[in-house]
Amino acid sequence: MDLTNVQQTALMTMYGKALDARADDPILGDTMADAAVHKMDFDFSTLKLPKGGQISLPVRAKQLDGWTREFLAAHRDAVVLHLGCGLDTRVHRVDPGPDVRWYDVDQPEIIALRRELYPSRAGYELVSRSITEPGWVEELAAERPVLVVGEGLVMHVPTAEDVALFRRIMGAFPSGQFIFDVYAASTAKVVTLASKLGRTPVQLHTGLPQALRAELPELKLTDSVPFLTLPELVSRMSGNLFGRLYFRAIEAGWTRDSILHLRYRFG
Repeated sequence: MDLTNVQQTALMTMYGKALDARADDPILGDTMADAAVHKMDFDFSTLKLPKGGQISLPVRAKQLDGWTREFLAAHRDAVVLHLGCGLDTRVHRVDPGPDVRWYDVDQPEIIALRRELYPSRAGYELVSRSITEPGWVEELAAERPVLVVGEGLVMHVPTAEDVALFRRIMGAFPSGQFIFDVYAASTAKVVTLASKLGRTPVQLHTGLPQALRAELPELKLTDSVPFLTLPELVSRMSGNLFGRLYFRAIEAGWTRDSILHLRYRFG
């Protein structure tokens, strides 16, 4: 495989979920991700998986899976745009109904790898395009509600390009929701620096919630969940004294909003 640094993060995300699937008490239980890891001729030990990634990555996915299921339960004929889908198996985990149109969108190298790893299914299409490339949103426009999922995505895209993409999607669909995670500026700086010390350096961007509030006021924030306070994350990562003290400090306000899961609606 000849993947860029950002694309290699797709491997790390899948590997974290695969490790969770092997646990006695898994969080996500993504056995398809584990099967994909075993299929690949790749040394996953060369990846610098974030400490606790076998917990934090499944917890993040589980939160967004839950919001996805809620939306599809209320909108059985929805369109799902899974942006920067990477090697995630969300469409198989959520298992949407027959009237849902689900599109996994990512760069050609990632989509080609997905075709080798995962089965096709009815109502499901792969879109081999960069998410910021013009034209593809308009090709998928429909008079249906849309759910836009961006797991671990928006911070990898310049904020102005995120806003432009959101605006295009809102112009192509009558109503819908956006669900994604964001980093605070200080967190983005730390993660960017740490990545440069490893083998997959990235440059993260911040400020999307503020930009959306200023430039897309018709997009309304409905939920803001501090990731580091999610009960399953806290219970799983508080196994020692340091962990317990760390999460108590977060509850008291220290770094509480360093990572947020956000849900917006429009229409």
